[in-house]
Amino acid sequence: MLNSPRAHILQSTIMTEVFKQISFKPFLILIEKNDKIIGGLMSYIWFGNSKVPIVKIFSRLYSYYGPIFSSIETNPTPLKEILWCVSQEVDRRPIMDHRISFIPYMEVNNILKALGYSQIQPSLRYTFIVGLRKSTQELWKSLEKRCRNAIRKAESRGLRIVEGSRTNTPKIFHWLHLNTAKRLAIPPNPYSFTETIWKILVPKGHAKFFFAYYKEHPIAGSLIIRFKKKMYYYMSASLKEYWDLYPNNLLQWHIILDGKSNGYESYDLMGSPGEDEKDHPEYGLYLFKKSFGGEMTRIGASYLKVLSPCTLRIWDRVLTPAFKRLSFISEHL
Repeated sequence: MLNSPRAHILQSTIMTEVFKQISFKPFLILIEKNDKIIGGLMSYIWFGNSKVPIVKIFSRLYSYYGPIFSSIETNPTPLKEILWCVSQEVDRRPIMDHRISFIPYMEVNNILKALGYSQIQPSLRYTFIVGLRKSTQELWKSLEKRCRNAIRKAESRGLRIVEGSRTNTPKIFHWLHLNTAKRLAIPPNPYSFTETIWKILVPKGHAKFFFAYYKEHPIAGSLIIRFKKKMYYYMSASLKEYWDLYPNNLLQWHIILDGKSNGYESYDLMGSPGEDEKDHPEYGLYLFKKSFGGEMTRIGASYLKVLSPCTLRIWDRVLTPAFKRLSFISEHL
């Protein structure tokens, strides 16, 4: 299935050990035909590995960019069967809801509706794909003028880009991540998440860390996930007080050049608001990602099935606001 044109890294087993570090339990269903696996759906149960029974009632099942099949299926039966099987398994587990996001088949609406799912609109419905088969000059010219100017300013102010290669790489990135999480008032990932990526994905060539340095100090970082001939802008972190030096623009330009020089064919900048969503709280993200000259692409449809309405209301109305009131969550939680 890795050779499928619709294959995605979040539908591979590559990320399973990483997601386990943030309490995600892998949940895989496969479908066979003539004794051969022809398709599957990799999902993750949040809190699935918890040993505390009360926590498990707040479990959620996430499925991203799937199902995928070994070839482009024109027959809807395998797709219908695998989604039906997932639905049956979900109904037997203590799960609040199942979110199946960015599914790469637009013809699933009737199938999922019959299984009790409703279509939803995710906050970030688009992505920008930068083609890396162009020459360096063509890539440079495809950048918006303001982006080229920002890169020149970053270079003129002495910023330099360093690929993380030392043992302290995960600690540096996690430190930047904690600062970013504090600024955004969101729970940070545990250090074990970053460390697992460093220990497992980097040696296999599936991930790279890049940092922007100013006067020997790391001020921004990006984590790039690599899969087949594709790169993904997976995580970033930066210190806001240095934004006027444009470290993120220089970082992304360097990553584009690194991907091209290593034979990658595309760079997926991942989630972004749409062009007409100027009131979106992350519209600045759209402007930033658009400036790198990629092709704007609509991500596949997303669906939701609520399995425990009462539990979900407690989570949304009581627990989530309580978490948001915390100004900072220790990396040890």
